[in-house]
Amino acid sequence: MPEISTEESQRQAIQALDPELAGLLQCKDVSVQTQAMLASKKVKSIGRLAAVADDRSGVREFCNTVLGLKSVADGAVEVASVVDAWSSAQVRVEARHKAEAEAVVGGLPKVVARTELSQLRDRFEQSFFKIPDKLMPANATLEQHFDMLDNGEFTALSLREYASKDDASQEPFAATIDRSTGAIKVRKGHMQMPLPTSAEELRLRLRVVAHCFVMCSLRYPHMPVLQGIAPHHFSNYADFLLGEFVMNLHAKDASGKVVASPAFDLVLSYDFQLRKNVMKLMNAGLKLTSALEQAVADVEIKERFFITPCALRSHFPADVPVPALGQGRHRSRSREARHRSKGNGKGKSGRFAGKLKTVTEDGVQICFRFNNSHERCRGKCERAHVCQLCLGKHPLHACPEAAGKKEAAAQFSAGSQGPAQASLFQPRGGPMRTFYKGRWRSIHDGGLLARSLAGGRAELGAQREVAALARNRSQRFSAVGAGNEPCRKQQQGRSCRCLLTDGRGQADLVPFEGAAADTAGEVDAFLMSCGMGVLSSGSDQHSEVHFRRLAGALQLLQDPDFAYLTAMAEHGVSLGVDKSMPRVPEVFEEKCKWNREFTEDAMAPEQIAENYASSKECMSTIREQVYEDVAKGLVERMSLSEARARFPGRLAIAALGAVPKGAGSDEVRVVFDASYSIDINRRIKVLDQLRSPLIDDVSAVLRQLREEFESVKASPSWFSLVYDIAMAHRLVPVRPEDWGLQAFSLDEPEEVFVHKRGTFGVCSAAYWWSRVASGAVRLLHALADRDLAVYHMLYSDDGWLNATGEYFWRKILFWIFALQVFEFPLSWKKVRGGREVQWIGYQLNVKDFSRGISDKKVRWFSEWLGKHSNAGGVLGHDLKAALGRLTFVGGALQHVRPFLGPLFAWSAVLSPGHFVQFPSAVYLILCFIREEISRVSMKVVERIPQEEGDFFRVDARADKDCVVVGGWESMGGCCTHEARWFSVRLNRRNAPWAFVKGEPFRVIASRGVACQGQEVGSVSAVHVLRCASLLHAVLHVRCTWNLLVRVVLSQGCAWDVNCWGGCPPGAHSRLAGVFLFSHPPAL
Repeated sequence: MPEISTEESQRQAIQALDPELAGLLQCKDVSVQTQAMLASKKVKSIGRLAAVADDRSGVREFCNTVLGLKSVADGAVEVASVVDAWSSAQVRVEARHKAEAEAVVGGLPKVVARTELSQLRDRFEQSFFKIPDKLMPANATLEQHFDMLDNGEFTALSLREYASKDDASQEPFAATIDRSTGAIKVRKGHMQMPLPTSAEELRLRLRVVAHCFVMCSLRYPHMPVLQGIAPHHFSNYADFLLGEFVMNLHAKDASGKVVASPAFDLVLSYDFQLRKNVMKLMNAGLKLTSALEQAVADVEIKERFFITPCALRSHFPADVPVPALGQGRHRSRSREARHRSKGNGKGKSGRFAGKLKTVTEDGVQICFRFNNSHERCRGKCERAHVCQLCLGKHPLHACPEAAGKKEAAAQFSAGSQGPAQASLFQPRGGPMRTFYKGRWRSIHDGGLLARSLAGGRAELGAQREVAALARNRSQRFSAVGAGNEPCRKQQQGRSCRCLLTDGRGQADLVPFEGAAADTAGEVDAFLMSCGMGVLSSGSDQHSEVHFRRLAGALQLLQDPDFAYLTAMAEHGVSLGVDKSMPRVPEVFEEKCKWNREFTEDAMAPEQIAENYASSKECMSTIREQVYEDVAKGLVERMSLSEARARFPGRLAIAALGAVPKGAGSDEVRVVFDASYSIDINRRIKVLDQLRSPLIDDVSAVLRQLREEFESVKASPSWFSLVYDIAMAHRLVPVRPEDWGLQAFSLDEPEEVFVHKRGTFGVCSAAYWWSRVASGAVRLLHALADRDLAVYHMLYSDDGWLNATGEYFWRKILFWIFALQVFEFPLSWKKVRGGREVQWIGYQLNVKDFSRGISDKKVRWFSEWLGKHSNAGGVLGHDLKAALGRLTFVGGALQHVRPFLGPLFAWSAVLSPGHFVQFPSAVYLILCFIREEISRVSMKVVERIPQEEGDFFRVDARADKDCVVVGGWESMGGCCTHEARWFSVRLNRRNAPWAFVKGEPFRVIASRGVACQGQEVGSVSAVHVLRCASLLHAVLHVRCTWNLLVRVVLSQGCAWDVNCWGGCPPGAHSRLAGVFLFSHPPAL
């Protein structure tokens, strides 16, 4: 060919070959002319050479027809050399494809050939400048970036992971176990470099970052987000970080002397947040060059991750060290403790000494990060994610065997000044725990997660300063309330005493009027001296709560969730329609289940619904309430044409409903229907799980109070107080552009009203209020600290306070006073105190530590049942309303709960307007519930036994038409020769119900262990009666009553007389007595 006929043209053609292919052809003794011909035919890489043919004959044909080697002298030898090179290329390509496939499956970056990386470096130097090894990214670093591009998702890497050629003279390798074959394989690991410690080191590291992305653009020239990138773009970025706007930003006094400068670790943290935002913008489709400029100009990122931390650092007292970068906020151990042990209590000398496993039974290495509560594994380590102690599918810190007998509630002990040896900033032990549905869990207090409280050590000086401002004034009123000092303001003194009146406490006047406002001014002045902007501006959305003051206090105490409060005060919150709701993992659990289906269809530009009949019947009362809301600024009134012009495409006029606030009450609660009448709630997806306290959490608090009572030698003092936040959901302002989505009309279609605050019926209203309330609860816990700590629970807007110790009244009044300082409006007519209170439908008595239902509710149910018994039946909607109240009864009196199942099952098939007679079984259950709640309306909370071990063993065996059930008592470790036992033989004659589901041996084999519990509960009815004390021991010690009921019901054995076909007359009633009164009195 003319283009490669000369030596010069051949040399130029060979230079276009991939270095790896050129080396292979030279090793196989392929002539220079043949190499040049391969390059001219675009066979420039090993992969291309391996793909020219499927077998050797195909390669020979390629050489003869395409390369023209047939007519060349010694052509057969030359063809053999090419075939030899082709064979080697085939093996290499196959191995490379297999390695890439394993890397993809294992979640590891794919290994890139060194020749390709060398070629990329040459192209870089041809396009820009010669790059030294100290600025050339290491192979492992480049492979991580190439893997991002292959996966289509950019993620920000720490500066630790950007290594250069000089830093990676020897690439790291790690041994892993292939789970499919059990073979040990050696794979490349990741580089970890120390963080830069000076400005020059940071500049060099950023140049390595820049060269990584430039080489990515050279390898992927058609990637839109990388087009146009050059090293100088990151040079400008480095100049910004190290210039006068970030690192060289200095605060000077009047004389020009520098008094404060940003710490270098804050510069590194700010750099990471900027690069993280750049990656986020690139994932959204923005070019890297534009993303860099946009991130640098983002004021919010700079204020949140640089300006605010700098301001907070300047207020750390001299005796409180500033946490260094990468360190947790927990207080480190003392020097003596560090010398005393090498580990954290889990190794050679801890309570798990010699018990922790490093590999599973099949030889797979166990992941240590999965078992460490302070770390998180991404799931790509190819290690076994099992417990190191029991090999279960859970981490070590969640292992029930690890907890053992030391499973304890929060370490709060009684004292004259409240809980001792524990506080918000010096936490000891875990959170209080409760026994819920057969399992231990942390209590839900309705305010926060446990990790939000014990997340770290906040700035103690600021906490004590803010707390002192509230304590000094609140104690003046607490003394008055206790009757120790005279009060100049007699009305306020009477109100304080009313809060602490046993049994009938009720305040009709605000007890802290004036003093709370004075303290609020002092708090504002202190927060402003710390650099917090707490003063309200004229453009802020109106609300009774001072969100800026609350945000400043939470920020000063390093709370994990405070920034949104300032935006809430300025603009209001979003309803979440056509906009994602926030996710706050520091405070809330992730919500995984929703009771509605969501839609992504375009919303209708205008929706108008007609009001329900319930609201039309009491329209005059609703109109009065609406006009009052308009006067208060909660609702805005306008014409329909004005609403259409103001909210184009976002006007939704919902239907209103009305429900009475109480039985026989003339007051109604207006319901805004955003679920069915208009399509709003299906477009709102709340991402955080809201947890409210249950009766089990209440029991945990009462149990803790009882333990304190029993541990104090002197006569202790304690007190309960319940309060209500007025208009809780309507305290949160909504941004004006969403007002049109909360519109409604009365009886005039041309008149429209819009809610300016959160309202009942919109699903995001409860979320925003819970977020504000949880912040207030965390703040008050922090300010109260150890000496004014209380047991507090919040159910939506209803709070329950419990204070112990000689000065319990100080603690109660401090919490109420602090709520007033931050301007949370309390409904004073609902504030009551004493040793017996009613809270969210339950009767709670801290005098004898019992909980149950009030006499009023007992009378209501008796009258309801008598009324409908005389009427001969009940309407479907009346039954559903009664079951809602009976749910509270089943919660407080848990032995009633299993009998609610048939009632709900019957109610589910009834139409709301259908009048039917009571079936015999339903009426019998209702009469039994009435008898039980009349006999025992309150139950004392008992201590949950913690004993473990075998108490009873049972098994069943079936052969043909015969079933044998037997068991023996193993409590105390007694041998089988001395143990109490039972055995019963069942057949189709004496127990026909045992053969309903087919052959008994097949049924028992399928049910397994669950069937054994059923056999104890239903099959062996007569023999259980004989061994009633034994069943009592099982249910009392192991607390498995609820589990037993759940197993029995899940296996298809309803609580019906048909289950006791083999029992003698009257035996089933005796068995019911054993089940009902042999389990623990209260859990």
